[in-house]
Amino acid sequence: MRTAHIVAGLAYGDEGKGSTVDFLVRQRQAGLVVRYNGGSQAGHNVVLSDGRHHCFAQFGSGTFVPGVRTHLSRFMLVNPLNMKLEYEALKNNGIYDAYNRLSIDGKCLIVTPFHRAINRMIEQFRGNAHHGSCGQGIGQCRFEHLKHGEKVLFAEDLLDETKTKTKLKFILSEMKKTSDFITKTNPFIPKDEFIEAGNAAIDLIWSLYNEWPAKIVKPTHLQYLLNQTNDTVFEGAQGVLLDEHHGSAPHNTWTNTTFENALTLLGENNFEGDIHKIGVLRTYFTRHGAGPFKTEDESLKPLLPEPHNDDIGFQGTFRVGYMDYTAVNYAIKVCKGVDGIALNHLDIVGATAQGRNVKKIETITNTPVWIEGYGPTANDRHWRKK
Repeated sequence: MRTAHIVAGLAYGDEGKGSTVDFLVRQRQAGLVVRYNGGSQAGHNVVLSDGRHHCFAQFGSGTFVPGVRTHLSRFMLVNPLNMKLEYEALKNNGIYDAYNRLSIDGKCLIVTPFHRAINRMIEQFRGNAHHGSCGQGIGQCRFEHLKHGEKVLFAEDLLDETKTKTKLKFILSEMKKTSDFITKTNPFIPKDEFIEAGNAAIDLIWSLYNEWPAKIVKPTHLQYLLNQTNDTVFEGAQGVLLDEHHGSAPHNTWTNTTFENALTLLGENNFEGDIHKIGVLRTYFTRHGAGPFKTEDESLKPLLPEPHNDDIGFQGTFRVGYMDYTAVNYAIKVCKGVDGIALNHLDIVGATAQGRNVKKIETITNTPVWIEGYGPTANDRHWRKK
């Protein structure tokens, strides 16, 4: 019997999804990780017992395990240029075959440098009313797709130079309109060199895309991959409280962060195995960047070490607070229930409180804790399901 484990964050992101996926891949001997939402703004940290660390953005968080494949479903927004940088970082960690184990659905949206530039300019333009953004162009790319449909750039277009350049030219013209309005209204916001470079930028971007070695596949390829392994892990990005429909607008994301996309993919591919929906939490709440945070308490920050997130960079301040059970139950309701919870950072609450913390989560959410995480590596986690 084949099994699919779907992993989603039940908060504002940074719950420990990457470490949970890495653990599940090892514990279940999964052969495939499928990304089912988000894009290059994901930051899924995995730390190995030998000290190696990688922040997974577009490659699946099971990539440290030899032979495990990654498939980027059509619900992913892909940035080829960022992926090249991530691949180099993986090579520095001894992973040289990440591209060989990667497949990308041809219907994935492509996030260009033009999207990224306008994303950042718009957020700067908002000033103190900023929405909160990683500044990677994900929202702008999705907005343009909703507005213009097939005129925007998809992964399958990158197989054709003429089509790619034509679509890049269209995207550039749209982004130039926004750029001109912003810089005219607020001259303190600098113009972007890529947008101002025009056709020269298009030629450069195409040359970089043309060197991209990723394998772009048809939708039917996912069914082939699912049939090659007894266990598949579906890796979500961000958190349910940031969902495009259920999050607190305008401080939410542009993708569906619930289990819905993963379930759609499984249905389309006639998956007949067991499906387990796993919600991921820390023992406390976090939020990186702007947006409502009812249980935030800055006095907790010195007590909660955060080696892989900081206040430096476009996204802004990394914030912490107490567990918000009301918000967790809302996230579970939005997801139409979860089968189990992966509870991370149990080491933070102290040895005497660990059991009580698990029991409280289980009682208040009426959901069993399946996975306990006491530290950063797979060795620090265990599976509690009876």
